[in-house]
Amino acid sequence: MSKGTRRISAWLLVVGALTLALAPLFLTTARAQPPAVVTADGNPLHVLPKACWPEHLLIGRDTAFAAIPCNSLDVFPVGVRRQVDCVLQRLERGGWPYRVYETYRSDRRQRWLYAQGRTRPGPRVTNVATAQTGNHYWSLGIDVIHGKKLWHHPRFFYWLGQHYEACGMVAGAFWKRFPDAPHGQFAAWESAAQRPAWAKRLQAEGKRDSLWLRLGVTR
Repeated sequence: MSKGTRRISAWLLVVGALTLALAPLFLTTARAQPPAVVTADGNPLHVLPKACWPEHLLIGRDTAFAAIPCNSLDVFPVGVRRQVDCVLQRLERGGWPYRVYETYRSDRRQRWLYAQGRTRPGPRVTNVATAQTGNHYWSLGIDVIHGKKLWHHPRFFYWLGQHYEACGMVAGAFWKRFPDAPHGQFAAWESAAQRPAWAKRLQAEGKRDSLWLRLGVTR
């Protein structure tokens, strides 16, 4: 083998070794790219924390994010966001420290919350068994808590409920059967039992955008 041939062979071996070494990095980078889904206001999905991503798009170790509360306001369609902003602005004008605890909620997290007080210890915190029959999953609901005392400030939650209603939302604080002080939701219906047949059908089919359009929250 000539000297030139040996140099070419050695170079090819080096290139091959580098390719094999760097291939996992390129593959990992490719998998880590955000999926082609957008938020409610048309922004790329990667502007949201992974806890706010649709559950089916979380793969591998990222599936753990489905159990974490999403607190981004960017999940809301414009009509709901307008009402939520109204509530938060009223809290700020009143001098109330607040914390947006949860907006979108995955089905995995909804089932975990439903199990509390039923199949695992703790007080019951929800009567919604699956996310599809609730409001958080469809970006129609929000939970807000006190900025310092969290869930333990009755006067804050009274005024939060007043602000929800003043801004056109349903206030969970005033529910008689199962009060939910932090909760507010778009006033399409107060409970799953009140949902019309068309809404049940769209929810069963997973048609979020069609549901929003029918509810008039996209404008």
